[in-house]
Amino acid sequence: MAEETFAVVLPHAHGGQPPLRHSRWQLKVKRLVDVVVAALTLVLLAPVFAVIALLIKLETPGPALYSDRRLGKGGRVFKCFKFRTMFADSEAILQAHLERDPEARQRWASYKKLPDDPRVTRVGKWLRRTTLDEFPQVVNILRGEMSILGPRPFMLREAEELAPYAAEVLSLPPGMAGMWIAHGRNRLTFEQRIRLELEYVRAWSLRLDFVLFWKSLIAVLTARGAH
Repeated sequence: MAEETFAVVLPHAHGGQPPLRHSRWQLKVKRLVDVVVAALTLVLLAPVFAVIALLIKLETPGPALYSDRRLGKGGRVFKCFKFRTMFADSEAILQAHLERDPEARQRWASYKKLPDDPRVTRVGKWLRRTTLDEFPQVVNILRGEMSILGPRPFMLREAEELAPYAAEVLSLPPGMAGMWIAHGRNRLTFEQRIRLELEYVRAWSLRLDFVLFWKSLIAVLTARGAH
């Protein structure tokens, strides 16, 4: 049964710029491309996914797949799927690390990422460098919750910081790839990522997606900004 989604109330979500009106026919083409590419990926890479799941299970106890609630189009919450890259008690590990390391605490406040994240397993580090951990999101794409390209799927804990820009950033479905991958990924601060997402939704077109796809592919193949 499909996972239920529901609206989340974001403070000031409708403040600032109103949701943008994008070309309806271009959005239909975008959705068609999403479905075709996601379906082909799921079929062709099924054996690879099975091997990845086995490697995850052999290294650490816990499920091979991980799901986290993220903000989707219009502020609707959905379960975003990934291959599990962290230990089962990841939240406790993070809090303990931040408490004893002021430098890591400062970096987490700015980037919401850590270069040497103690929560990440050995298999998880490889999956993140290759971006293979993101590939279960083809299921989210087929379900209409995500797109191949779009704004990053923001976490619920980021909702308050996102709120002043939510009406615009959440006017398109979140993407498995996007501006944040093509322009630095984990080297970007949260504020820089927001600016990139606003740039994307304001200038969105099929042509932009085509250019962004190739830039994202190069970034993934070279592991630029990945950790």
